[in-house]
Amino acid sequence: MQGVTRSTIIAAPLLFMMLGMLSAMPAVAQPRCEPLTGAAASVDKFIAEVHAMQLSGSGNLPVRDALFGFQDLNAADQQDLGARAPIKVVPQDEDAGIFVNSGPKPVSITGSFADSTTYFDIPELVSGSYISTPDSLTLIYDPQHAVKVGQEFLGIKISKTINHTIITRDSVAYFFDTNSGGKPDRCYTLTKN
Repeated sequence: MQGVTRSTIIAAPLLFMMLGMLSAMPAVAQPRCEPLTGAAASVDKFIAEVHAMQLSGSGNLPVRDALFGFQDLNAADQQDLGARAPIKVVPQDEDAGIFVNSGPKPVSITGSFADSTTYFDIPELVSGSYISTPDSLTLIYDPQHAVKVGQEFLGIKISKTINHTIITRDSVAYFFDTNSGGKPDRCYTLTKN
């Protein structure tokens, strides 16, 4: 074999091993959406609730309604969520507005999302803006008052700040940190039970 050296023979398996390790790490940008089972009805409800509030001029909804697909919360986490004020939705123009939620303290809740143990760090004040249509909702968080979402990887909690979320009746896409572009960092396709 011409051009193949001992270094090439050693380097090739190391390269494949490193690529395998990188593919196991939490993705920065996923090329395809993962399935999210059991959340379609609550996503439909959330989109409809916010849109109805948009049309009526304002409204409030429980924090739990915004955590669609997030399951298996323990009693203490449910109590912490229950202590927070409802999410206030205030229209600013025909299809957009602001949202605000506050609580007595920041909380970190752990549960299951898309079959993975996931945690949300919710600051004392959460705020941002939204765009509402009958079939979609985009939430854009104020950077100083944004929710963080994370998972454990090799025993280390890794979290990202949510920049914005695009919610449709078919999918949920999360954009983290400074990603304000068109390609989500995490994407989920809603599957019916």
